[in-house]
This record gives sequence, structure tokens and C-alpha cells, in this order.
Amino acid sequence: MKVLNKITGSLLIIAMLFSLLSDACFAVTSDYTIKDGMLKAYTGTEKDLTIPNNLGITRIEMYAFTNCETLTSVTIPANIEYIDSRAFMGCSRLTSISVVSGNANYKSVSGVLFNKDITQLVTYPFGKIGDYTIPSGVTEIQTMAFFGCQGLSSVAIPEGVKKIGDAAFAGCPLLTEVTIPASLEYLENTTFGQCRALIKIGVVKGNTNYASMDGVLFNKDMTELLCFPSGRAGSYKVPSSVRTIGNCAFNNCTLLFGVTIPLGITKIEADAFLMHRADEGNHFVDCDKYQ
Repeated sequence: MKVLNKITGSLLIIAMLFSLLSDACFAVTSDYTIKDGMLKAYTGTEKDLTIPNNLGITRIEMYAFTNCETLTSVTIPANIEYIDSRAFMGCSRLTSISVVSGNANYKSVSGVLFNKDITQLVTYPFGKIGDYTIPSGVTEIQTMAFFGCQGLSSVAIPEGVKKIGDAAFAGCPLLTEVTIPASLEYLENTTFGQCRALIKIGVVKGNTNYASMDGVLFNKDMTELLCFPSGRAGSYKVPSSVRTIGNCAFNNCTLLFGVTIPLGITKIEADAFLMHRADEGNHFVDCDKYQ
């Protein structure tokens, strides 16, 4: 009986070890943290990285390569099925994301990552500099696709783009003007947040969802103020047609020292004036009663 108990106990321990190994993250090398086919983190120092195709990786998760400051190029293997648009955030020297020809889900054009049929722009490398024209045929710019791209000096958004994801262009310090195409149906208020040089957001005539006045972005009937360009200085008087000031509408507008709000305003959403605090200078919001 004692022998049987020992054997049973040993088998239980072995079973528990297999269970723990199957559930736990395992490092195939010291540079990769992988769990259930998901690349959770890369901590290597390669300059030109080709992700191995024999590690069982099928997904590249959010922030997997965050702040890999030595990385200048990365090649995606054929077996990758999913890449989060935030996977390469903070890779300040990354100028090219390539995809091998056999990948069924993704494609690279001039170092920029797209889905296979080039209808979704997934990620723009953080280290690329200069002007960029998004290819025709793209219908969606994914969440944070250009977030924090320090060298992006201008971007042309083509007709046909219907959706721009949350914070897609936020934190791009060199952008001064952006024009929304007539085709655009949806964008988040935070799309152009914290672009500290941005002074104008234009909208192409014919757009049925958005309008622009004096470089400020509104919904079509101008009842909601969606985004005030972060680089605008001085004071601003909200148009009398506006009823709602949207979430993060004046986010990080550190050069704006005065906002006059008309009587007709019925709603000011959360964080509409985020970072406008009394200890940051002579900023104020004047809820003036006028028509």
C-alpha cells in the first residue's frame, strides 16, 4: 500500500508540473516571453530583428516591443495571425516593419504595417521621419497607429478612409495641419490629442458627419465641439450653436489661456479641459452668459 501511495503521489506531482508548465509563460530564449502562442514581451537588443518562425508565436500582443530603443527594423514571419497596433509603441528608432510574402494576414508597404488587402493601416513605425501619404484603398486607421511618432511632419489622409481609431495621431509633435476626407464616418475625440504644433483640423466639403470652423473640429451641425487643435494659442469663443463640449476636446491645450462658453451649452463631458489646472498658469474658462 505504501508503494502504491508513493507511485500515486509521484504521478500527481508530475501531472501538476505539466499543468503549471502549460499555463505559465515560458521564455524560449532569454529575449522572448511567450504564453499560449502569444508574444507578451521582447527584451532583446537586436537592431534588425527577424522574429523566428519556430517559437510557436501566432499573436503579437499589445506593448510586446514597447521601448525597444535599439530596434531599427523588424520582420514578421508567415505564421503570425494577429498584431496589436500598439505592439511597437515607444520604439523610437524603428523605421521599417517588414512582412514575409507567405503571411496570410499582414503586408508591409514602404515599411508601414497593413492588413493583407491594405484596407487597414495597423502601425506606422515610430522612427520614420518626414511626410507621409496614406495609400488609396485604406478605409481604417487603427487605434494609436501613429501615436507618438516624433518625426511625422505631415500626413495626407485619402478619400475612402471611413474610420480613425482612438488616439491614432495623438502625441505627434510636428503635425501642424490635418484634413479630414469627405468619406470619414467616425473618429474619436482623442484622435489628434496632444499634437502640440497642430493649429488646424480641416474637413473636406461634402463630409456628412463632420465640420470645421476656424480650424476647430465639430460634428456636422456644429452642436458638439469635438477637438480644439492643441497648438492654438490665445483665447477662444465657442460658437453659439454648440450644445456639448466633447470628451478631451481641449486636451493639453497649454497655449490656450481663455475659453468663453455660451449660454446654450448643456453638457461638458469628462476631461474636456484636461490639463487646464490652476497651477499650470493663467488658464481660465469663462462661462459667459450671452447670446
